[in-house]
Amino acid sequence: MSVAERAIFVLGVTPRTGTHFLERMLRSHPDCEPLAPPGLNAEMEFEDYLLDNADLLDRYVERTRALWGPAWSGDDGLADTLAGGLGEGLLQSLESLLPTAARGKRLLVRSPSIGHLEVLPRLFPGARAVVVVRDPRAVADSAVRSFGRLHRSTRPPWEAWVEMWDREVRRLLSVSASISTLIVQTVRHEDLVRRRAEMVTRLLQFLDLDPARYPADALEHQPVIGSSEMVGRSGYVHFDVTTASQDVDLESRGTGWPEGQLRRLEHLAGDSMRAMGYEIGLEADAAAGRDLLSDAIVRAEAGVKRVVRRVARP
Repeated sequence: MSVAERAIFVLGVTPRTGTHFLERMLRSHPDCEPLAPPGLNAEMEFEDYLLDNADLLDRYVERTRALWGPAWSGDDGLADTLAGGLGEGLLQSLESLLPTAARGKRLLVRSPSIGHLEVLPRLFPGARAVVVVRDPRAVADSAVRSFGRLHRSTRPPWEAWVEMWDREVRRLLSVSASISTLIVQTVRHEDLVRRRAEMVTRLLQFLDLDPARYPADALEHQPVIGSSEMVGRSGYVHFDVTTASQDVDLESRGTGWPEGQLRRLEHLAGDSMRAMGYEIGLEADAAAGRDLLSDAIVRAEAGVKRVVRRVARP
């Protein structure tokens, strides 16, 4: 089995979705090992972002292919072999940094981003990926506490995080339409928390890991990793564990938004939330009507501003 075939990509559709939690669940299986260089806290600190710039390797393959002679340039199989060799070499070099006892196991490759998920089958043939999504209200509240604003704006800071969530979910749905479900599976953080045993069994089957080797008591006191409440004096986020008794509070964070905020949420990410199985708490038709009115107001205000600018010109 190649290194790529042993790789399990644990990806978050955005930061603060629960990739630490999922990785910790999977690493309880004796055949799994986090891909983290020595000297780093494998449970909390290392996120590899291997897919974030993977398109550069794909572009390298295509640009190199364009320079080949006619006999080679039209050979898709040869180009795919080159791409797979690059990905395999990358994983081999990282695995070589692990302790000898950890080599040869299923490697957990974690990132809080789906990156260029579309090139996964080509660069890492045989690899599997599990993408974690979470209610955008909980994501936004947690991200604002941890990181603050995404960029300077007069708008409430949570809006930019919700927009990121919506954009990345749409991208995930688009990519997923072209990748087999035998390669990529999407799970909700809330389901991992509420239905741990069921979800772990499903994931182990998807990942071709023997459920019988999974410790029976591994999920009983499984902590949630990465509580955003732990922000040090330096301003850096300090990842810490949250006990099982606090899980319910973690999974429900952000769901008690006031109606005005929910209306804005509907406008920013309503379709994507429903696609992921999340309810907003507003009547869909009423919310849609409010969105149409809001859009009309925005367009009217923009029109007035254009007229004012034209009138103000000398």
